[in-house]
Amino acid sequence: MIYIIDDTITQRIKSIEYLWNDPYKDICKIIEYPTVEINREIVTEFSTEGKHLLCIHRSAKYFNNEMKIVDNSDKLRNNLLIKVKQMNIGCVIFGRDMSNNREQKFIDKDLFYRNLKSFLSQWINGIIETDILYDGSLYKIARRKKLLDEIITIINVECPPYDNDNLKLALQQYLPAQNPINIINTWMTKGLSKKEIRQYINDNL
Repeated sequence: MIYIIDDTITQRIKSIEYLWNDPYKDICKIIEYPTVEINREIVTEFSTEGKHLLCIHRSAKYFNNEMKIVDNSDKLRNNLLIKVKQMNIGCVIFGRDMSNNREQKFIDKDLFYRNLKSFLSQWINGIIETDILYDGSLYKIARRKKLLDEIITIINVECPPYDNDNLKLALQQYLPAQNPINIINTWMTKGLSKKEIRQYINDNL
């Protein structure tokens, strides 16, 4: 189950009406008015088997039973984040004009909602890739470009020698069907310079 906690969600309700329809409503629960009870519900749900993810507005306000904002919203929100992370459940934090950080799972709010449908569609198909929230349906292309940039950077900064673990790992991820050692041996056998290797990559990878 995916929980999205966003106390500002009514601002974009027309663009995300699909969340209340099949098949998305079965995998995603929208929380506009988070409470202590909701926190407990999420923890209980995340204790069950299956795929889970928490997506939360970074400054989400919490409410009491009278639907009034409570004074300790920050504490309740942080307590939930701590508990979820202790359970090894994925968590994405989004906010207005938030700097995107894939490692920490921070993402701009507009970008989050723009790519949410693509992310959920892949989730339904068993593909759990938070990169989709950042790159949309073209996430595979973006990932390959990132790997290619990493390979070029390693060659420019760390090589030679080309018998380099970072280089082998990057090549293995970029071309999983090929042996990175064979690729590197080809470069070494031909005595390619850095410039020639970069050209080789552009021509062959």
